[in-house]
Amino acid sequence: MIRAFACILVLLAAAPAWAEKRVALVIGNSAYENVTPLDNPRNDARLIATTLAGLGFTLVGGGAQLDLNKAGLESAIQDFGKRLPGSAVGMFYYAGHGVQVRGSNYLVPVNANPTREADVDFQMIDVGLVLRQMEGSGTKLNLVILDACRNNPFGSRGLRSTASGLAQIQVPEGTLISYATQPGSVAQDGESGNSPYSKALAETIRKPGLGIFEAFNQVGLAVKRATGGSQQPWVASSPIDGDFYFSGAPGNAVAAAPPASTPDACSPAQAHWESANAIGTVAAYQDHLRLFSKCAFAGLARARIDEKTKVAAISPPPAASQTRLAAGLDPANTIVIDTTKGRIVIKLRPDLAPKHAERIKQLAREGYYNNVPFHRVIDGFMAQTGDGKNFDGTGGSKYPNLPAEFSNVPYKRGIVGMARTSDPNSANSQFFIMFADGSALNGQYTVIGEVVSGMDVVDKLKRGQPVTGPDKMVRVQVASDIK
Repeated sequence: MIRAFACILVLLAAAPAWAEKRVALVIGNSAYENVTPLDNPRNDARLIATTLAGLGFTLVGGGAQLDLNKAGLESAIQDFGKRLPGSAVGMFYYAGHGVQVRGSNYLVPVNANPTREADVDFQMIDVGLVLRQMEGSGTKLNLVILDACRNNPFGSRGLRSTASGLAQIQVPEGTLISYATQPGSVAQDGESGNSPYSKALAETIRKPGLGIFEAFNQVGLAVKRATGGSQQPWVASSPIDGDFYFSGAPGNAVAAAPPASTPDACSPAQAHWESANAIGTVAAYQDHLRLFSKCAFAGLARARIDEKTKVAAISPPPAASQTRLAAGLDPANTIVIDTTKGRIVIKLRPDLAPKHAERIKQLAREGYYNNVPFHRVIDGFMAQTGDGKNFDGTGGSKYPNLPAEFSNVPYKRGIVGMARTSDPNSANSQFFIMFADGSALNGQYTVIGEVVSGMDVVDKLKRGQPVTGPDKMVRVQVASDIK
């Protein structure tokens, strides 16, 4: 099936591996109301959002933004623009219908219904609006990915100046634009659940050591091979200052640690500290540490967190009569997590990952997980927790990292996996619970178990990257230890 427009992995980090701040807006429009719907853009957007989240990007809206109408598109793009200042990298990804009218490219909201050419300006979104949000934002690198080269869905309505494919765009400074196929051509929607372009993009950017131009060249070659040469992605770029790697520099899967903060970087710290101190919550102090970990008030923030953590009320464990396990569960390999939203029961899989299962039980028995937040909760993807040291995803236990124990068990809703950096052998204490299927993780992260009770509790967890005022694991126990 062909889509329409004049054409333009996931690593779950147990510790941030990226020196620069990365922000992305990912949009997938499939459910068109007035023209032929598309099968794959929603799938493509979820795949790309999952991949980018694992590569250190903060996602606008907490995940893929799906089936947006005109107002929704405008709001998401405006929010994206507000988040760009202070970021090193901004990335915009769009999958869905698009049209070229008089040399300009437009993204098509799901409720668009133009009957004449003049309607386009009022019912669609000019790609130039996205570029204007990026210009002047102070980012070092801007990426615009347009997998929107489907056939024009309004061709039968007499929009005379509407052409096939997307037009080539004048590229602003420090910007790379990647089209799913050559300007003026159309791209395939794909028959495997994802477009050839998005599938190749997700697979390629997870590979460490690929520079920005090398990565997109490999994407283009992969798409060309997958489509028998009928689709050839296109890249337009202005000069880009410096190097950028989606998944780590050559010879080093984890990017170098950020340099010590300069006085300029710390200049906003006092004002932020005063605000955080006025709020007085652990989340506020954690936010200050995330932004100003090397500045003057970082020590005070850590002290406040320690103080509040020690006095935090921990809910008493349920009575023994309430701790009843489903038939067939081994209490010695079952983890019971009482959270601020309710109880979650996890069946560990020592048959798949004996060292990881033993680590989880060891830390639970030591109380390491008690009162630890779900610091990273991405809607439609996963909920991550287990940093009992720093509470923000940057820490781990006192024990050494674990060697990978990958298996063939697929990542689907309810599966529990161990978080890690880009080093496969870097899992330590953090783990995540899947909200939905995540095939991009298969064979890349160690599966340690699955939720057998309480997915409704997981669904209620507060979202965010990081989460403001997060839900917590109040108490974590091995079921056989509960009296």
